[in-house]
Amino acid sequence: MKLRSIVVFFVSLLIFGGAYFVIDRFVDLSSQTLVEINPEDLGEGNIIDEFGDDLLFLLIGVDENEDAIGDAKNKHVRTDTMMLVNMNFETGDIKIISIPRDTMVKYKGESMKINGAHSHDGPTGALNAVRKLTGLDVDYYMSVNYKAVTDIVDTIGGVEVDSPVRIRPRGTEIVIPEGKSTLDGEKALHFVRAREVLPTGSDLARVENQQYFMKQLVDTVLQPSNILKIGKIFDVYKENVTTNIDLSKFKISDMATIASSFGKEKMETKTLPIAIPEGKSYVLPKKKEIATLMANWFPDYILDKNQLDKYEDGNYSDDSDDSVSYNKNKSNNNKKSYNSNN
Repeated sequence: MKLRSIVVFFVSLLIFGGAYFVIDRFVDLSSQTLVEINPEDLGEGNIIDEFGDDLLFLLIGVDENEDAIGDAKNKHVRTDTMMLVNMNFETGDIKIISIPRDTMVKYKGESMKINGAHSHDGPTGALNAVRKLTGLDVDYYMSVNYKAVTDIVDTIGGVEVDSPVRIRPRGTEIVIPEGKSTLDGEKALHFVRAREVLPTGSDLARVENQQYFMKQLVDTVLQPSNILKIGKIFDVYKENVTTNIDLSKFKISDMATIASSFGKEKMETKTLPIAIPEGKSYVLPKKKEIATLMANWFPDYILDKNQLDKYEDGNYSDDSDDSVSYNKNKSNNNKKSYNSNN
């Protein structure tokens, strides 16, 4: 794995934590966090491609099953957060699409909310559900235990937010006031999970809040004072992250340049287009709008290239349960291979 492994690590921690890089502690991260998946489990003939100048991966936030042992700790649990993250390593641009956890999909013939796919088959299930929903060739994942939020925020001394409402999570003594305040780790976790942030009280409120918090977090972790805290941040990462992105190899000389390219001003966020049925606990995907969004944002990752023109024109319509079929002759001609000598 090349330098972009570092950037994946960097951005994933920005979203659920945040960090700079320390060389002597980085090399052992791969053995701690690497959990590979079978490419064919994501589609017949599938190949997990090498990165080009950008990378698309699924970021998964989970609550660890404390009663389980080893890899099973984060497998048979529902995902609390799902985000498609695309990073451009040349420009530093980051595109993030949040997928509401209540989005209704079909997985293995069963109708369920998309967060349930992970409880069946772990990250492989989550990836399969997202691939079918979006029509994208997303092969990589990063799964982060939500405990990382509290630990990282406490490590960096808190994160300032401007809450639109007063938040008082049920069953706790915690109060997050309306307006500006600095959140410690416990309050930060409640802030990103609260539904009270918007008048709707829906999962969309949570999604919007998470996207806002993510950007505030970026500002905080990029402060020079946090360099001194990198050791603790690495420990949090090793304890709370699993991924099929190999972090064992990287190019040291470019780390500072790449890290300095990223910032909240280069982060663009959207939420997956959905419809909200009245009186229901789930939301429905707007397939036509989803197809158009994916074609405009991620044209190099469309599974069925033959459908690309229809997607880009915004004329795609599919009322069936199945999304695009897997095309094992997919082209990656638009992706330049990474040159570690650049």
